[in-house]
Amino acid sequence: MAGCCACPPPLPAEFKSTAFWCEENVYLLIQRFLLSHQISASCDIFAIIISNVDKSVALWNQKLAQQDLYPVVWDYHVVMALRLRTAPSSEVQQSEGADDQGDTAGAICRCWVYDFDTRLGLPCPAEKYITQSFCPCPARFQSMFRVVPGQDYIDYFASDRSHMLSPSSSQLQIKGQRPEYSKPPPDYPCLVGKKAAEAGVTNNLMQSFVAMDAQGLGTMYGRVLTLQEMVHWISVVQ
Repeated sequence: MAGCCACPPPLPAEFKSTAFWCEENVYLLIQRFLLSHQISASCDIFAIIISNVDKSVALWNQKLAQQDLYPVVWDYHVVMALRLRTAPSSEVQQSEGADDQGDTAGAICRCWVYDFDTRLGLPCPAEKYITQSFCPCPARFQSMFRVVPGQDYIDYFASDRSHMLSPSSSQLQIKGQRPEYSKPPPDYPCLVGKKAAEAGVTNNLMQSFVAMDAQGLGTMYGRVLTLQEMVHWISVVQ
């Protein structure tokens, strides 16, 4: 798999995503990218969970938007970010190799966002993604960002998919029938990270990752940033 953050890697040719299951799509993509020495040697990989205390965040330039200038309101959304670990050399400072770069073409790009639901391109330069996805809006729709190192996300993530069960599922389960989901689930088993499994955790998505006001969580669940802090974060080179 070719690519680095100055010329970001595309999705693997055979990669299959599942609509409305962003947290699992990102899990599998991080898993694939962590296996690439070329990527992991030059970039840090992160899962970014987007939500707020009311679980109601507005994102612009989403594929589901009814009109171009309208946002989509999610309870939460999950994307992946690649951030260059060291400053790019003069030979690779141009942000070449990404589709639909718009007005960021030719600028130094150190961070890229992979959002399966955006119209802005995949991957998208992080500055462009932040600027065009998070527009001024009422406070109740403003986003917060939980930034989780990729390996921690892989190790500690756990979801039994119960958050996507339809209202009728409890009755179906009582009758011994298969549950129904509000959206078709992926065709593979539920994802549970190695360290989550070792701790006996089978479901922590909503309470440990999506909840922006959760208290007493360990560092493995990342840290929560405001939009302003996120703008600074994408520019940091470590």
